[in-house]
Amino acid sequence: MRLSRQLTDKQREEFIKANRHGILAFGGRKPYAIPMGYMYRNGAIVLGFLTRPAGRKLEYLARSRQICFTICRPRWFTPDLRHPCTTVIVEGRLEEVADHTKYGLTGKLPESLKNRGLRLLAIKSNAIGSRQCTRKPCELFEQKEKP
Repeated sequence: MRLSRQLTDKQREEFIKANRHGILAFGGRKPYAIPMGYMYRNGAIVLGFLTRPAGRKLEYLARSRQICFTICRPRWFTPDLRHPCTTVIVEGRLEEVADHTKYGLTGKLPESLKNRGLRLLAIKSNAIGSRQCTRKPCELFEQKEKP
């Protein structure tokens, strides 16, 4: 019995559109992962990096732009635990967004972001995987605690 299934392309797209947060992971000798918000525009996941003050995320970005980005909706984030756990994992490379209008970002940035050096980077994917749990109900949460 399979415990999960792949999402269709349409389901994956809808899932990415419906969410706003993921985990950005950099590899290397000392891997680093950070939760981040994202925008999904014109078929691309776009991330914002504040460059002032400089931090660990920018150090890793300077070393390598190869990343893994995971978007996950655990069952316990849904009402009454009714919706299955769903995950999309994108492997790829971060690329600078020079033309913000390409992603429909035409408005002026708030001064607070301008002063902090906002950089937009899009993920150019080379592999995308997805899965959705098929267990109903989820056995993990149905187990009773022993007295």
